[in-house]
Amino acid sequence: MIKEKLRSWEYYYNKLPLFFKNSHGISDHFKILFDTLVELDYTADDILKGFDVFAEDYVDYIHEFENKNENNQYEFDLLEKLAEIYGITRYFDIKYYENNVLVKKSLKLTNTELHKLLLTRIVQANYNGTYEDARELYDKIGLSIYMINDTQSATVSLYLDYTKVNNENIIDMFKANLFTLNSLGITYLTSIRNVSELSTFDNENHLFDKGLWA
Repeated sequence: MIKEKLRSWEYYYNKLPLFFKNSHGISDHFKILFDTLVELDYTADDILKGFDVFAEDYVDYIHEFENKNENNQYEFDLLEKLAEIYGITRYFDIKYYENNVLVKKSLKLTNTELHKLLLTRIVQANYNGTYEDARELYDKIGLSIYMINDTQSATVSLYLDYTKVNNENIIDMFKANLFTLNSLGITYLTSIRNVSELSTFDNENHLFDKGLWA
């Protein structure tokens, strides 16, 4: 946050009167204040980066900061704090039906998994029901989720391409509709598929992922 030249001790030392420079302990006292200023500045930068959850390297930053502070007495849990704002945590139970059988599981999410769920909740809180918003989210969190509208009813089928996902927690959360951007009055159906085997095309333009796709 502070300009680069203001992080240099020489910048302040050169401004000290000669009397202060020659007085025992005076410059040392100012150096302590300077070191405190710089430390607070780096901390502020870290906190601001921690709030930028849509940054492409956000999870890498979280891992880097955790490793940097692993020997400190405090725990860097900003991701958890942000998740709590949206009512989610890395530890929770889910349930969903698969082949008419109720499945129950207890999940413990990694930083990457929690981050994906957090972004979904943030987008859901501001979702306007458009395809563009949903597509931007799924691209952002790196999930191959595709949507098909049922033209005869208020139903949307969501397909997760299992050939591009090797994560049991992500698959379970998808089945439990935790990555679904809900719109009022719409029923959402989830399915795990090899999307390349689907042959749905726009009847008018004959283009994949256009027209019929939401």
